[in-house]
Amino acid sequence: MDILREEQRTPAWVTWTVLAGFLAILYTVNRMTGDPATINARFWLLERASGFVAYELLSLTAILGVSMTSRIWDRWRLRKLVNDVHQYASLLVWPFLMLHLWGLYNDKSVPFSARALFVPFQSSYRPLPVAIGVICLYLIFVISLTSYARPWLGAKLWHAIHYISFPLFLGVSLHGFFSGTDSLHLWARTMYAVPLTIFLVISLYRLLAARERRAIQHG
Repeated sequence: MDILREEQRTPAWVTWTVLAGFLAILYTVNRMTGDPATINARFWLLERASGFVAYELLSLTAILGVSMTSRIWDRWRLRKLVNDVHQYASLLVWPFLMLHLWGLYNDKSVPFSARALFVPFQSSYRPLPVAIGVICLYLIFVISLTSYARPWLGAKLWHAIHYISFPLFLGVSLHGFFSGTDSLHLWARTMYAVPLTIFLVISLYRLLAARERRAIQHG
């Protein structure tokens, strides 16, 4: 099974090419500008912006994923379209996650070593929410990898693994809200609260609908 389906290849490669070009431009500009404070400010902005983009893409992936299993889109015959958007949004999470980590590593105002970025509880800055973020990084990797290994895992195991998506999205939301420097602002809290609320409402609807179906089957 290909990692990218044919219809996803062109937009995916365009995205990665644009991001690679952006990194090359940023690297060149930083090399030409010798002011450490200015360089650091650029990385600070990069880590914040890419973190929010990654979170909103992950939100879209999680919301569409749970809504598909709730059969919300079937009545409008949009299931295939929604599934395509769900899969493509999940592909785009990774480049912005990499930008987020790269910005954190190069931002000297709050130093993050490579160990702190990839090993839980190694950061002195807000250790618990940062550790949650590190753990969620590995959970995202597991879900992404198993998505493309689905034909070999089987539907039952794949579904069992994908239940990780529920605590994962809650964990990422907690990570962003409690470790982000922008969380004091209303606009930032809104960017976390709105997707999380939608996710929880659809998840509750899915749970109640499943209970109703089981009651009908056993009734």
